[in-house]
Amino acid sequence: LSLSLSLCLSSSLFIIFSPPVRSRCSCHTQNQDSSLTTAAEVVQQQYSATSFTFAIQDGPDAGQTVRHVHIHIIPRREGDFAFNDLVYQELESPPPERKPRDRKEMVAEAQRLKPFFC
Repeated sequence: LSLSLSLCLSSSLFIIFSPPVRSRCSCHTQNQDSSLTTAAEVVQQQYSATSFTFAIQDGPDAGQTVRHVHIHIIPRREGDFAFNDLVYQELESPPPERKPRDRKEMVAEAQRLKPFFC
């Protein structure tokens, strides 16, 4: 589990599988599904999420900009966007438009979440 430097919503996380894979099709989905379920349960509990948006860009034609698959888990709540699908526009925003997170904040958050994943 990794924390995102630039968030479209507070507390969005993403999963990077170990070892990293270039495509979701090239690894065991049972392990991925288990990791995704665990991460979603933790996000729901720790960030009071009532719903989730999961974003996967698998391959360059799908918008993947790094050479490994990762799954964004975005905690959602009623009214967080005026129109629900605006979350996808925010995900596509270039990073300079999103403010980078403070490293100390990310370290503290990672330490708080670590027991759930180890």
